[in-house]
Amino acid sequence: MILLNDIISSAKDLRTSLIRQYISLNFLISNGIAKDEIKEFKNSIDELKESYEDLESVFFFLPEMPDFVETTKKLSLI
Repeated sequence: MILLNDIISSAKDLRTSLIRQYISLNFLISNGIAKDEIKEFKNSIDELKESYEDLESVFFFLPEMPDFVETTKKLSLI
């Protein structure tokens, strides 16, 4: 779990760095240069955020919810 937490923290740090880079591209966007590529870059940043948020939910938040634990136990019996 510690390793997973480190990976999530690294992903958050990476996203912060990528957002700064994205903001620095505003000049290009305003001049219509590489608009599609920059849009895809932003989409990738958003997907990174979704991925680490999903990991946080699955490994840290959901196991703390009693209903989730009960459902998981029932499914493991199938």
